[in-house]
Amino acid sequence: RPATMPPKAKEGARKRNSSRDRRGAAKAAAAAATAASARRKSAPPAETGGSEPAASKEESKESKDEVVEEVKEKAPPVVKMEKEQIKMVFTRFDLNGNGTIEVDELATVFQVLAPRQWSQKAIKRLFDGMDLDEDGKICFSEFIEWIFDSGTNSFKGALEIAETTDGAKTLEWSVADCSEPIVLPNLRSELAVIEGCNMEEEIKEIQPDDLQKLETLMVVPDPIRRTLEAVYMLLLPSSGLPSINALTPPEWAGIQEMLKDSSMLQRVLNYTARKEEMVTRPLWGSYAARRFFSIEKVDADLKELDEPARPLSYERVLSSCESLFGTADGKKHAVVLLYKWVLSLLMPDLKELADRFGQ
Repeated sequence: RPATMPPKAKEGARKRNSSRDRRGAAKAAAAAATAASARRKSAPPAETGGSEPAASKEESKESKDEVVEEVKEKAPPVVKMEKEQIKMVFTRFDLNGNGTIEVDELATVFQVLAPRQWSQKAIKRLFDGMDLDEDGKICFSEFIEWIFDSGTNSFKGALEIAETTDGAKTLEWSVADCSEPIVLPNLRSELAVIEGCNMEEEIKEIQPDDLQKLETLMVVPDPIRRTLEAVYMLLLPSSGLPSINALTPPEWAGIQEMLKDSSMLQRVLNYTARKEEMVTRPLWGSYAARRFFSIEKVDADLKELDEPARPLSYERVLSSCESLFGTADGKKHAVVLLYKWVLSLLMPDLKELADRFGQ
């Protein structure tokens, strides 16, 4: 009696064969694009007066269009994109504008998208999988293949960066921020920001519309996300938490759920009750101060990062809000006011930390 393959095994084999077919088609298109590029390079150069002629630029544009069309014809129907969208994605990744994507550029983009998920090792593995000719950089044809590989789960985040103004602003601000060294903030200067503030009156100026806008964004600059993580932590109830490690804030989607909670802002505005809570749970304040205002890796999620998380500072929070929301004066934005609220609740712990740092 001939052996028969179980239905599940048949389905698995079918999917594997389909995946191989798709990757083979994409690789063939990428190879064709590379060959076409080599032919263009070997052609005799046109006489010029020193600058690249307009015709050459047009040919380059047309060649990219040809690559896109050739790969799209053989691509799985899962991904539907137009030529301009694909070019825009590539441009967002190519941070220095040299026409290729290097591993440090890939790292910057993905660490902005999901800083807890992408370690340097994970990014290197992803980069090596995209770099088909192993020359240490990703050209346009290799990028096209990656986009049309249906097994790439990270593509949705890349598309978000490329297609939204907010995503582009986040990436632009983050690239500039990452170019600066990671240093401890002057905690005395941070506390001076709230010196003389009537915090109960200050937080009444928080605009719910500012928080609602954040509910719709897939990615935000690091200082905005971490400020809201601190708010999340300081609003957690004391009961029901098994240990201090349970204070680890959730991913961005969990923070957005907090923002949608109609009681969240009311609990923030009840400043006196929050101050009293901090007195009854001193470990929370100490933990939050070290997590958000030092370079200590105080929890498991931070220990997995290759570098320490960048400490919060008023300057970074204000700058990121002004960049993302396009306002010349972001001092009254909800996130900036919430940052001052966090400073106020953590004041005793931040003073203790400043003493420890010799500030």
